[in-house]
Amino acid sequence: MSDSNYPSDTEVVKDKPSGIKIKGEAKRQRESIKKEQHLLKTAVQSFLESKQNITIYQKRRQTILEQKILPHIRKEFEMIHMLDQDKTTNIHKKKAYLRTIFQNKNDAIAFYKKHLHHI
Repeated sequence: MSDSNYPSDTEVVKDKPSGIKIKGEAKRQRESIKKEQHLLKTAVQSFLESKQNITIYQKRRQTILEQKILPHIRKEFEMIHMLDQDKTTNIHKKKAYLRTIFQNKNDAIAFYKKHLHHI
């Protein structure tokens, strides 16, 4: 047998592909990209739903504040003002009244500063 029938080592190496191909790698990459996109879509959807819930709760909070809480507190503040016209004692009595309504003193002070400071 002669060696001329067989290809040389360099010819054998040239016939083989130089890059390593792994079966199914492209499919796994597509699936991982699809999975990431799905996770992103669900995250965006939950973000939008929570945003809607926040606006609903903010509206509910605002209506309760305007329709129930503030009118009652304004009446009480008018009564305090009728009993004593002095500005400094009025402020102290108003804050003391708010402390009886709220469980936490800091919440009462914050509520007064945010909603009732102008009254």
